[in-house]
Amino acid sequence: MTSKKIKNMLVYILVIIVAALVALPFIWMVVSAFKSQRELFAYPPTFFPDRVEMGKFYGGRVPWKYQLLGNVSEQYEDCCTKYII
Repeated sequence: MTSKKIKNMLVYILVIIVAALVALPFIWMVVSAFKSQRELFAYPPTFFPDRVEMGKFYGGRVPWKYQLLGNVSEQYEDCCTKYII
């Protein structure tokens, strides 16, 4: 192998390691969303949940799409009242 190929390989390995370190907190957050509260605070922590909990996603009063539309309309309303009036 030439020195250029070795250098490229080391750069690629470094990029993969950095990308994994950057992605790990996001992956942990997504996996933790499916854990029970007991599993979240367990020591030592586990990466994968023993049982997938979906109840956190069904308990809301209003579906998320209506909440998003409500927030957008409130922001639009605030913007219009500040700059037009």
